[in-house]
Amino acid sequence: MYCQGQAKGLVGWLNFGSWKVKLAKRLCCVAVVLIGTAIISNSCGFLMVMFPRLCGALILFLLAVPCVTMLLTPLLLLIQWLAGSSVSMKVCAGLWRSAFLSGCLLAIAGAGLFSFGSSNVAKVSRNVRRYLMNTDFPLGGLGGIAVDGRGRIYLGLQAYSRVQLYNAEGHFIRGFFVPTNGAFDIWVDDRDCLHAVLSRARLHQVFDSTGSVLYSESIVSAEDAVRLSRNAPGKKQEDSFGSTYVIEDVAWFPKVVRTAPDGRKRVLIQDALHSFLVRSPKPVLDLAFVGFLIAIISCAAGKICVSPAQHRKATSMASE
Repeated sequence: MYCQGQAKGLVGWLNFGSWKVKLAKRLCCVAVVLIGTAIISNSCGFLMVMFPRLCGALILFLLAVPCVTMLLTPLLLLIQWLAGSSVSMKVCAGLWRSAFLSGCLLAIAGAGLFSFGSSNVAKVSRNVRRYLMNTDFPLGGLGGIAVDGRGRIYLGLQAYSRVQLYNAEGHFIRGFFVPTNGAFDIWVDDRDCLHAVLSRARLHQVFDSTGSVLYSESIVSAEDAVRLSRNAPGKKQEDSFGSTYVIEDVAWFPKVVRTAPDGRKRVLIQDALHSFLVRSPKPVLDLAFVGFLIAIISCAAGKICVSPAQHRKATSMASE
């Protein structure tokens, strides 16, 4: 009843006044939503890259709350049926409210982590993101690999519009962002300079190993983008020493495997286990969906677990 009253009050406020006032109110609401989305996305993203273990632990805790609630609900209902006390029902209703809050937080976190890689969100925090060069991001949306003459490995993380550099042993060195949103292709030339074709932004940029832009040109036509992208090796490349580098299992557990000329394989680059729950796009989208589902189920279950007195009170208020 309270939520319905709040919703009616908001709708009434939006529909009050002249058409200019109504338009101004709606534009203000849109601005608030956009600013809120940018703040939530950047907050979730910065927490993810700065405190990945803490974020993973919090997500596991939020997932555990509805699981514990579902396990305890039959026991509480049995106690209420045997003892006839409404205390167990109140405890049950409180648990489902906690599960509803957990589901909402999971949905918000999943959506925020997914949109963190958006170029529109990145524009809001462009000055802050400069300090994330030495921060190792999860391997989200691995779309390309390039190996230079010194055996260093460049990876294109399309989910974050980012390129990360690793040494020949697979240890992280640095990373930098590229001005695009979505897929892009990378390759290394004979001078060990990194080329990036940003099809959506219609740009061809050349970087050095520190992430500084050496050259930038606009891509006039789609044919030019296709011609430039042919230089990119994609998800498999062979270096000058005869070793082959392959990106495997992109969706769930991405990793880079190096196969030596004698056939020996070694996993060079792989996400830590705690990075699985915070990696975009697949895991965080599933996390948002699971959180939304938990919120809906918890809301329905919480209404069922209302005590008889509260149920009679709610029914009388609804009839009035």
